[in-house]
Amino acid sequence: MPKAILTDGFAKKAEPGLYWDTHKRAPPGFLLRVTPAGARAWCLNYETIDGIERRMTIGRVATYSVAAARDRAAELRRIVDEGGDPLNAEQERRAAPSVADLVERYVAEVLPRRRPATQINYLSILNGHVLSALGEKKVHQVTKADIEKLYRDIIASIAARRPQVPGTTPSGVRRGNAVVRVIRLLFEHAIGWGMREENTNPAKRIKFADEHPRSRYLDMAENARLDAVLEDYRATAPDSVDAINLLRMTGARCGEVINATWGQFDLTGGTWTKAAVTVKQKREHRTPLAPEATAILRRRKASPVVPLRDDRVFPDLPHWKLTRDWFEIRQKAGLEGVRVHDLRHNYAALLASHGASLPIIGAMLGHSSPTVTHRYVGLLDKTLREAAGIVGKIVGNGK
Repeated sequence: MPKAILTDGFAKKAEPGLYWDTHKRAPPGFLLRVTPAGARAWCLNYETIDGIERRMTIGRVATYSVAAARDRAAELRRIVDEGGDPLNAEQERRAAPSVADLVERYVAEVLPRRRPATQINYLSILNGHVLSALGEKKVHQVTKADIEKLYRDIIASIAARRPQVPGTTPSGVRRGNAVVRVIRLLFEHAIGWGMREENTNPAKRIKFADEHPRSRYLDMAENARLDAVLEDYRATAPDSVDAINLLRMTGARCGEVINATWGQFDLTGGTWTKAAVTVKQKREHRTPLAPEATAILRRRKASPVVPLRDDRVFPDLPHWKLTRDWFEIRQKAGLEGVRVHDLRHNYAALLASHGASLPIIGAMLGHSSPTVTHRYVGLLDKTLREAAGIVGKIVGNGK
């Protein structure tokens, strides 16, 4: 095998073959390889502690100078002398799972066990944020700094597109917090599957920006305007109008209404039983229906216009269509900034303002914890004051 003091000029002109470097700074095994096709690369030949001969490519001649290649070869040689196998380590590194591999396994093995609405939300986060920012990174290489950068980018990007509604948490903060929570869960599974070391979840100690619960309720005038606009839209968007009215009358979540099936309803007894897999609290939730809500369902079931495909009440109403129609409806009703989900809060507010207790409100909404319902305690003030006034009159008249 030819030997020579390798130089950059020699490397560019050498004929195909292997050339061992005889420079005084060259570590044992450092060489130039030129293939018959003209590819030129610096390499290191070495023997592992087990006696296996290896040849590791350091880099292309066009990328590495001979001096830089010698320095890298010397680093690798030290690893070999200490009993390491740098080529095998590099092969293992390349074979290590990427975040895209992690997401693929999570979607195949874990996500199907979540509620349908959760699956949609998580897929949106994984496809829209995680894969685009981290997909090509190796799972073991993702750092806290990577996730903090993604978090900041999400907040800034959404803030540039959507103006903040006064008194509410910015949309970017809510989305950023949701993305980090999903990443945290994703990497917990990565640790469980042996893709990362124990206690190395890079999203575990990310500090979230504060979220402030929304308290947007409709007053009587706003409810009246919404009624009028919904009636105007009945001819062009009947599914959305019915769905919005059911949201207003039941306090259900949007996904619970648009994914509802006829088998969940007892129209004779006037009840709605939601299966555990369809609700957020993961337990069956049975709630009574107002006669007006039952009337909407009876009309839909009797109408020949509404197909009863898949036993669904709203077979032709995807989430995006309801959201789009709601944006138009709320604008015409002068309800700028009111989300579809705020109709659930409005339902609770109406119950509270008409004397319903917090346990009753929690039961109607299907809350799993009293602390969730506690946000409506302020709305009970008027009812409680009236009750206190009654006692005061009784006691006062008795004196």
